[in-house]
Amino acid sequence: MTQVITDSVLVEKRGHVAVLTMNNPPANTWTADSLKALKCIVEELNQDKSIWSL
Repeated sequence: MTQVITDSVLVEKRGHVAVLTMNNPPANTWTADSLKALKCIVEELNQDKSIWSL
């Protein structure tokens, strides 16, 4: 199941693994907004005891 957290970072949970995918074509570069989103996503996933790995 893929969850769209932001337009630039997608999160997919596969069992105990969370897969983060950059979604900023064409080069998938980081922006200030995508880095802020990444920080928030990682903080949320750190609180999720069902996720063991990113």
